[in-house]
Amino acid sequence: MRRSGTQLRDSRGLLRTYAWLIIAVTLATVGAALALSALRPVSYTSSSQVVVKPEATTGAPVAPDMGTERAIAMSGDVNRVAAAALGLSADDAAAGLAVAVPVETSVLEISYTADSPQNAYKGATVFTEAYVNYRNQNKNSPIAQMITPPNEPLAPSGTNYPIVIGLGLILGAILGVGAALAWDRVTDRLRGVQDTQAQTGLPVLASIPALRLGGPHQVVRLEGPQTPGAAAYGYLTAQLMHLIGDRSSASVLVTSPSPGAGKSTTAVNLAVQLAGIGKDVIVVSADPRLSTVHEMFSVERSPGLVEVLDGSASLERALHTSDVKGLRVMTSGTPQTMGEVYFNLEDMRVLLGRLAKTAEIVVVDASTVLAAAEVALVADQVDMVLLVVDGKRGLRADAAAAVEALRHVRSKVVGCVINAPRKQRGRSARRVARAAGTQAPLEPVTDVAELGGIQRVRI
Repeated sequence: MRRSGTQLRDSRGLLRTYAWLIIAVTLATVGAALALSALRPVSYTSSSQVVVKPEATTGAPVAPDMGTERAIAMSGDVNRVAAAALGLSADDAAAGLAVAVPVETSVLEISYTADSPQNAYKGATVFTEAYVNYRNQNKNSPIAQMITPPNEPLAPSGTNYPIVIGLGLILGAILGVGAALAWDRVTDRLRGVQDTQAQTGLPVLASIPALRLGGPHQVVRLEGPQTPGAAAYGYLTAQLMHLIGDRSSASVLVTSPSPGAGKSTTAVNLAVQLAGIGKDVIVVSADPRLSTVHEMFSVERSPGLVEVLDGSASLERALHTSDVKGLRVMTSGTPQTMGEVYFNLEDMRVLLGRLAKTAEIVVVDASTVLAAAEVALVADQVDMVLLVVDGKRGLRADAAAAVEALRHVRSKVVGCVINAPRKQRGRSARRVARAAGTQAPLEPVTDVAELGGIQRVRI
């Protein structure tokens, strides 16, 4: 199936991903340049203008070479005379001198910069007179003539802010790109579609934008078919239906490398979209420790999966009717945030088989791959696996490790979904951290034969 550029536009390069960092560094550099300019010592500049006339010879008058005249004005002969008049060393006197030649003129602009208006005026006067006297000595008629005398400056010399800002922008951009490269290497975060595909070896089926969340439990409500979120999930649904093909029923497990990627949001909204196109759908919350699926659909949490697997509730009682036509919900059941919960893997296989007979599509919201070992085992009991990665804070290493943990069912892992979850704060973030901390770290299954002897799995 040909992928739409609209739905996979999240392929970001380094500049786009870290535009905020580059902009921040650039602005900081410009600010620093302006601050340093403001801290420069106050200086004053006084200027004069001297016209250089053609020199008379036995033939036609010779036009002055203004490059040579500028060099004479800055020469050691002129400097020694001026330095003596100023009571300075030759080097100190020359430090304040500047001589310029306006384009296509025979005029020298002699400027002198000093720490006070008086010293600037005196320096410009002394250097102008020293040059004029030097050029006119031993001449029948004057060659150099001062046409604009120096004046005592009334205000300090101004900073050339356009140049300062321009140089700051160039240097800041260079530093910003360097900072982005360093930050990208340190954080190891995923950068859009192409990077995700490169790290996982999986196709990206859809990119989900940040959704508008409502209520205290971050319940997602798609606001209509024209919203970016609804369009993205609709695109994902079309991709999935293409993969399901002519099957009469299918089971899809939705998981993620680590908590916070938005796997439950993806599972729920995928189920809603599938029901919206007329499919009979059951969404199963298979994470007893941390689940908000019952909150999303406003149904009771118990009875649910835990009660069905331990035999304390029937399948019919555990299937809750949602407010979405054609969509039923099996919640996780009694909260199991403390201690260890076990279920029989064979019972889980049987349950999924029963659900497949009562619905066209079963969507399983599983735990995260790298925090719960049962995911790699339950994945063997479904038809397809979707891996949801965090497009904002997800790590490349986690994405690659998740694929490795699922490699025994590699043919079932049909692709990735890039999600842009809102950052969790306060109680929600602490609850995710506590739940993740109670789950045993995953030891990836490396041989399908290892699955044979497992009877009960900790979840």
